[in-house]
Amino acid sequence: MSIPNGFQRISLAAYSAMLEAQTLLPGRRLLHERQAERFAALQGAGVQTLADLWARLSTAPRQAALAQETGIPDDYLTALRRELNAMTPKPVALDAFAALDAFTAPRLRALGIRTNLDALAALQPPQGDAARRIPDALGATEADALQCLCTLATLNGVGAAAACALFAAGYRTPEQVAAADADALLARMTQANAAHAYYAAALAQKDAQFVIDAAQRLLALQNPAQ
Repeated sequence: MSIPNGFQRISLAAYSAMLEAQTLLPGRRLLHERQAERFAALQGAGVQTLADLWARLSTAPRQAALAQETGIPDDYLTALRRELNAMTPKPVALDAFAALDAFTAPRLRALGIRTNLDALAALQPPQGDAARRIPDALGATEADALQCLCTLATLNGVGAAAACALFAAGYRTPEQVAAADADALLARMTQANAAHAYYAAALAQKDAQFVIDAAQRLLALQNPAQ
């Protein structure tokens, strides 16, 4: 299992600080229990970065060995592994983005681009032939919307529907989401969803804060010095 990008640059101490301030899902709130003590035990076992932690949790035998070495309960390490896994972007099919034109996904499939991660990879320098053809296939406005939506969908907990609501609410980048106030973000997403019906669920303030936390973690991975 390859180490996710950015994990080598995040120290265990920095991640502990991020985790302490994070709004966790109910099943992972145990990560705040005796957190300082358990992270100190991880450091004592030679875990210095997120890459080290990822490697030590990458298989069941390695996780069991780490639990035995540190005295950290296996359920705690399992929750920690799942939290790390949630920090890695997952592919989202382009035809799931309701904010895109109905012809966008078929046109991009013809270029071999099927998911948000495919699109972002194509648009990253050095850009290949597919990336150069995206504006020609879609037009500049739709290509810009594509890049914004695909990037927003890399945030933990943000699928196609939430990405569309964020975009319609005026949030175009993870930086804008990370800097948002939870109440304001919730109000704007709720208003956008009322107009476009991207999703059926009713979001709460804690959901908005979860998205903000996810954006801040993504930026920390990209710019660990900040």
